Amino acid sequence: MSLERDKSLDIISGIMIIWMVILHSFQWGNLTESIIYIFLLKCLYFFMAWFYFKTGFLYKIGRGLINTFKKGIDQLIIPMLIWTAIGYLLTIPELLTGNYPLWKIPIAPLFFLVSSGDTIGNSPLWFLLSLFFIKIMFPFIARLNLNIKKIIAISLLCLSWVFEKNNIKIPFGLHSFPLGLFFTLSGLLCNEFRVPDRINKIRLWLILPYIALSIFLAGYVDFHNNNLMYGNYWLFTLNTLIAINLCLVLFKDVNLTILSWIGKKSLVYLVIHWPIFYLIKISFEFLNISTKNYLYVVSLNIIAICISTLIAKFVPYKYLGLQSSLIVNFNTKIISERN
Repeated sequence: MSLERDKSLDIISGIMIIWMVILHSFQWGNLTESIIYIFLLKCLYFFMAWFYFKTGFLYKIGRGLINTFKKGIDQLIIPMLIWTAIGYLLTIPELLTGNYPLWKIPIAPLFFLVSSGDTIGNSPLWFLLSLFFIKIMFPFIARLNLNIKKIIAISLLCLSWVFEKNNIKIPFGLHSFPLGLFFTLSGLLCNEFRVPDRINKIRLWLILPYIALSIFLAGYVDFHNNNLMYGNYWLFTLNTLIAINLCLVLFKDVNLTILSWIGKKSLVYLVIHWPIFYLIKISFEFLNISTKNYLYVVSLNIIAICISTLIAKFVPYKYLGLQSSLIVNFNTKIISERN
């Protein structure tokens, strides 16, 4: 056994974080009804589940609760607070010129964070808060008997479905906790059962079912709000697990250096692209250019990805309020010789 980077995980993470930026740009440009957006979402509907799944897939039993809590604060909560504050500062002019009550502006970030888990000013960072809660709980679950873990996984999915069906919302965005924990636990179980290795020989035969399921039984769940946007909730989770494991085997022996590098730096892209979007929006509005077209969407993509890449390349993590160890933990696994 040797400690080395699993490039397949980095590549998949690179694809998913780039798609996240693209998805958000379509949302900012109000083009979520466009054919391109719909097609891409049907192909990569599992992008958010992937980051939870990967957390469980890479998990190593043995970390104590106190150590996990301290690392969670350092690696997740502090970056979330810093970059939420940066994003929120960029929204203040818009709030001041809008109809938002003046007295609410200073307390809005805390209010939304507590009430719904929203990180106003940098919306994607709800994921860091969600992941923090999962990392605190996960050590207790990971040590349990295998059969108990299976029961917990099924129970979590059922609970998540009940939350979605009844539109149950919990402070700090904990209504998304069962679904996120389900995919995290699924990642651990798939690793323990060596699912990617078991299906490696039939990987080509899995492509057709994946395409068929994605087209004819498509579904998509907004993880943050635990809302089923379309399709069937149960089929979405099944399709997602199939798609993720298929990606693990398809990219096993692939070497895509650029995507692998982006995957290693995925946290940088996560925290930075939303504030960049705000700056681009301000520029477009200042120049009186429409923000509801493909020019705007393409501009958001290219500029945000390029600036994020330059920052990830040249700015040390300590100056970004990030921890480089988090990047390693997200994308490193013990690779043993596979039969």
